[in-house]
Amino acid sequence: FIYENSTKQEDTGLRVTDPLTLNVFIDEQLEKAQALDEPLPMQLPTGFYIKVLDMDKETQLVSFNANLWQSLEGSVRKRDDLFGFTLPQAVSLKLKRNQEKDFNDKKTKLWDLKVKLFQDFSYKYYPFDTHRLKIHIEPDNNQKNIVFVPDLEAYRFISPKAKPGLSKDIRVSGFTITESYFSYQPLVTNTNFGFEDQSMSNARTLINFVVSLKRNVLDSAVVYFCPLLLILFFLFVTLLALEKWASSSFGAVSALLFTLVLLQRALRLSLGSNEIVYIEYLFFATYIMLLLAVIYIILSFLYPKLAKRNSLFNTFVISSYWPI
Repeated sequence: FIYENSTKQEDTGLRVTDPLTLNVFIDEQLEKAQALDEPLPMQLPTGFYIKVLDMDKETQLVSFNANLWQSLEGSVRKRDDLFGFTLPQAVSLKLKRNQEKDFNDKKTKLWDLKVKLFQDFSYKYYPFDTHRLKIHIEPDNNQKNIVFVPDLEAYRFISPKAKPGLSKDIRVSGFTITESYFSYQPLVTNTNFGFEDQSMSNARTLINFVVSLKRNVLDSAVVYFCPLLLILFFLFVTLLALEKWASSSFGAVSALLFTLVLLQRALRLSLGSNEIVYIEYLFFATYIMLLLAVIYIILSFLYPKLAKRNSLFNTFVISSYWPI
């Protein structure tokens, strides 16, 4: 079978930020089940709370400690087989049952999680990039006709800007957490995984807990922008002093080139990305400036009059350096 859903949800996922959006999604799932003459999906309220969060930029592994809970009401609460979950992205998952409580006809199970999972972040717009950490949560058995629904009633605030499900003490180095929310994402498949009674309407709908992280530009400015400006400044000083220290100019430019190469290498290693990032265009521009400076120095050696301070060519080079 092929699971179908709206184009909007396939592209961006369905953000669940209020009870109305959640009820509309549930109604859609019920209508699909009825249209396909399937049993109605079981709704399992699920909550998520991250206590500690850390990101490894080189390996793109995200580590976090969290709590996850699930609740059932009425007679169905006695069915322990409905409880349970899995995190399909997890590279490492340590699970521990923390608490179980049956009160007022409602049964709740709470787990402690220690997780490492892989996230394929794009650094194309570094240092102006924003990342979305998506934690997929699935039933531990795909044969169960279950839909996880966010336990919105368990949160004091559910607006994404209020960052529900996140500890106030969380700090991620180099980033600012801007929002958090639940979302639904359909998993498009063309197989029933060998189970003939597999649900065709909702069994492969993933619920995500999403955390948006915006990079702190100031950190990148200190680490990369300032050194680039210093390289360009020292190159300018080298050109100004070309008439007096012509013999040392090649050594100065070579030192600046070596520094630039090391700085770019440090950038690539820190990001662990194979794509060209936005800030690297500044590196390329600096390489071009170094190349033009070398050409000017060579011309000055061949034609010493060009390096004279009062020469028209020298005046043009110095005056046009920063505008270029």
